[in-house]
Amino acid sequence: NELLTGARLMPLLRDGKQEGFIVREVRPGGFYENMGLKNEDIILRANNVNLNSPADGVKIFNMIKELDRMELDIIRNGVPMTQVFQIN
Repeated sequence: NELLTGARLMPLLRDGKQEGFIVREVRPGGFYENMGLKNEDIILRANNVNLNSPADGVKIFNMIKELDRMELDIIRNGVPMTQVFQIN
């Protein structure tokens, strides 16, 4: 349940095409904050899987449930980066 309520992952649309998810409403002390994500981070890829559709968002949730770490390609404050997040 924490995966569904700890933050909102909103589709990022550019020219009518999805190019990832924007992280919003990160709950203080919640799963996503503890993982290291911040409000307004843009997640482009998770473990080298492009996130170009709502169905890809479901892939994120399934990966999080099964793994203890996840590599995310994100944009934070306009800066592209790859970060490895521990999932506790």
